[in-house]
Amino acid sequence: MNIRNKIILTCGAVVVLCVGAASAGLWVAGDLSAALQRASASSSLLRNHMQADQMHDALRGDVLSALQAKGSATALDGVHKALSTHEASFRLSIKTARGLAASDETQKVLADLQAPLEAYISSADEIVDLAGHDPAAADKAFEGFSAKFEALEVSMDKASTTIEGLATGDAKHAEQQGAAARHAMTGAIVAGLVFSMVIAWVFLPRCAAPRSASSPAKCTSWPPATQT
Repeated sequence: MNIRNKIILTCGAVVVLCVGAASAGLWVAGDLSAALQRASASSSLLRNHMQADQMHDALRGDVLSALQAKGSATALDGVHKALSTHEASFRLSIKTARGLAASDETQKVLADLQAPLEAYISSADEIVDLAGHDPAAADKAFEGFSAKFEALEVSMDKASTTIEGLATGDAKHAEQQGAAARHAMTGAIVAGLVFSMVIAWVFLPRCAAPRSASSPAKCTSWPPATQT
């Protein structure tokens, strides 16, 4: 094999090695990026649901504060402001969570929150309004409010279980993809080293030890030259 053919074969082998390693890197990077994006979305979804869960309790605190105000206009004014803020935050957290939900199951459990959520907020508004002019009626309405609180809590717990399971699964998948990425890149490095050694073994000349101090080393190339 002449030098020209050796150079062509060597260049071709290097191109194959580079393209293979680059392709493996691109595939790993793309797959890992997608897994990390899913994990990030799941974390944001869980965070928004936890915020909604906090507002669930905050509204109950507002109602209790209204009942304890005993008709005090100053106290009730603060309760109305807090209630309005908490209701807006509650709705926004649920809306944001629904926007982040990717699976049909998660979308369903979040959609199932809408009816008990609105019933709960409406009951809270009713009691806070009654506390301003009819504290006795507000006290009587608290029993119905408590029932709506518990109904929403059941739905919130169901959604929490689903969302936590999704977040755990996405985090585990991202971890597995990270491990696969490390293995793939390690394999590409090993393949590159092996490929380089094969190229060196095939194309570098082989030299035999000299028979005497005065005779030169005898070198032959591989593959052997073809006689024409």
